Amino acid sequence: MRITDMPHQLRPRERLLTHGASALTDAELLAVLLRTGVTGVSAVELGQSLIDRFGSLQQLFAASAQDLDAVRGLGAAKQAMLLAINALQRVAVYPKEIVRTALKHNAAGVVLAHNHPSSRAEPSELDKTLTKKLAEAMRCIEVSLLDHLIVTPEQIWFFRANGLC
Repeated sequence: MRITDMPHQLRPRERLLTHGASALTDAELLAVLLRTGVTGVSAVELGQSLIDRFGSLQQLFAASAQDLDAVRGLGAAKQAMLLAINALQRVAVYPKEIVRTALKHNAAGVVLAHNHPSSRAEPSELDKTLTKKLAEAMRCIEVSLLDHLIVTPEQIWFFRANGLC
């Protein structure tokens, strides 16, 4: 069924605005972002097929441009939106906010942790650079950076144990 054929109050975007994100399935939330489906497939059905194909929303949002290009129904605009979500997930750490929080709590040391939506726990170059910057910032305020953990569904990667912290 096309979303435009649904009663107004049952459409994903309207339900999101009225009842909040928790009232929607992942496929419906994705449909709000996708905005349209493809011929014969609603945005909700397209959203569900993407989740099924990639295994989860997290893995969809971590997909490469090449992976997305292979999916029927994902034109340039939808691919760009999904890649932008991936980029926004990665640039969400601000050292000044971490320093501010450490000072607010009068911390002597901090342990950082973040997740990788994929199953690869090894740090990216961005992870390594950010950890160095955070360690320097923490030294300036006399707070120890005790460790930085990368968490995946299968494992945890420790910067300290690998000599990077």
